[in-house]
Amino acid sequence: MGLNLGLSTLCSQAFGAGRAASLNGIYLRRCVVFLLVAFCYSAAAAFYAEPILVALQQPANVSKSSARFAQVQLGGVPFYWLADALQTVCDGVQRTDFGFYAQALGAILQVALSLLAVHPRGLDLAYLGIAAARSISGVITFLAMVAMIKIHRSGMGSVLDGISVGPAL
Repeated sequence: MGLNLGLSTLCSQAFGAGRAASLNGIYLRRCVVFLLVAFCYSAAAAFYAEPILVALQQPANVSKSSARFAQVQLGGVPFYWLADALQTVCDGVQRTDFGFYAQALGAILQVALSLLAVHPRGLDLAYLGIAAARSISGVITFLAMVAMIKIHRSGMGSVLDGISVGPAL
């Protein structure tokens, strides 16, 4: 989330200067590079969490459980980050509804999937079900943002021309 703070400032300034169409795509692509670097760090932390926690004298069972949770949740992390980056760019061009609806859909889906994943009559996956639900809802949130941008792009004139969901990422 913090990596997207600078993006919001830049996109808002580009919109105010009337240059959102030419600059927002560039800002988004640069943000994705930073997010990729952060994801590499996060992935390494998730995969090495167990030995690190054991080295820090955490109980072995807690270390293993924490590492598994982080690893299962890791699949949805880049999608949440990308959805947030897209939302930030859309917010910068005064289209806050995209992020609102995508985040609402993701939150509702996460709750529903969490209930299904942990309920004894459902999948009964315990704590890993929560991580899986979070991961899946991250993907859905991102896809919802992409779909809304694609659907409403033609009706928005040149305001979102700088956002290219395909090649820009």
